[in-house]
Amino acid sequence: MSSPPSRRRRVALVTTHPVQYHGPWFRRLAANAGVELQVLFACDHGTKPSFDAGFNATFAWDRLLTDGYRHEFLPNVHPDPGPHGFWNRTNPVLWSRIHPREFDAVIVFGWGFASALLAVAAARAHGVPVVMHSESNLGPYTRPPWKTAARKAMLSALFSQCDAFLSVGSKGHEMYLAYGAEPEQVFIANYCADNDFFEGERERLAPERPALRSALGVEDERPVLVCSGKLFPDKEPLELLEAFAIVRRERPARLVFLGDGPLRRDVERVARERGVGDDVVITGFRNQRELGAAYAAADMMVFPSKRETWGIVVNEAMLFGLPVICSDQVTAHHDLVVPGVTGDTYPSGDSVALASILSKRLADPTTLRRMGARGLERIRGWNYDVATQHTIEAIEFAVTRARGRGAAVA
Repeated sequence: MSSPPSRRRRVALVTTHPVQYHGPWFRRLAANAGVELQVLFACDHGTKPSFDAGFNATFAWDRLLTDGYRHEFLPNVHPDPGPHGFWNRTNPVLWSRIHPREFDAVIVFGWGFASALLAVAAARAHGVPVVMHSESNLGPYTRPPWKTAARKAMLSALFSQCDAFLSVGSKGHEMYLAYGAEPEQVFIANYCADNDFFEGERERLAPERPALRSALGVEDERPVLVCSGKLFPDKEPLELLEAFAIVRRERPARLVFLGDGPLRRDVERVARERGVGDDVVITGFRNQRELGAAYAAADMMVFPSKRETWGIVVNEAMLFGLPVICSDQVTAHHDLVVPGVTGDTYPSGDSVALASILSKRLADPTTLRRMGARGLERIRGWNYDVATQHTIEAIEFAVTRARGRGAAVA
């Protein structure tokens, strides 16, 4: 652990746009006595109403994400600035902004947009220490060998320009090491939901559980399974639906899809064909303050995604005391889902295996509640305070390391 700095570190944080789970963390960083934080956004997506094809809705986040810390939206030269596409977030002003006269270190969120690489290049050119933050991991992804080799070469070259690294969990830690980072350079900044907010919602909504279940058409004690996420192919809603249809033949249950997307009509059609249409609810897009109603009504979270660099809905569900059943491709399970303790995992693509787990757990409500309680206990330790402390340690490590190689740092 690095020794405390003699003064506050001036830190730039370069990221794409305001994200609902980053705002509370940035506030914690800004409130830390060791950091003077300035967040530099490449675009303003989510701060005002705009259409999102994935959500199939026009929305702006219903919680203020930019209060409590210094920030600015940088001039963007792309004609269509937005959160998707490498060039859509191109902010040349970073070349002059990332300079030791303004900042002692820079945290760069990922490498999937032009300004991220520009920020790293500017920092190296001007002698500012670089901390790389990423949600990526090695994954079991299937790529042609040449793509795997190209990715490794590119990221190894990029990582050689960084002084410290922040991963969101254990699998990200492994990725950094695989691509050339030294163990002492890597710090885990837990990928967190807003624990205080969601625990407050759980307590507030607990007395309303019967009414919330009634709103979903459940007037008896049948279990409610909730799946939170866009109705996209990668989220595998049809795989879950097939498993639910098997389980539904054995016992009453209700499945709630908390979201919307291009597969909505397919989900509705298959539900009718499998004879479970009356027990499948699609809520449509729900903003953050609306999520709790479904979680409070549920008995279990099921997350069948086949490609998930983390899966923040796992955190959300656990904060509501729900056990989590997810595919083995949901990266969060490595850190949060303990089989038989806080939830279970199954092989992605195997709806029969998923059905078997669901049937086993739904047959034992007492164990299900105990798993949910253990999950709540576990997720309470996965919080912004821990993430902030590890981020401060990474900043100090980066400054010390950069000073050792002769960079212009205080």
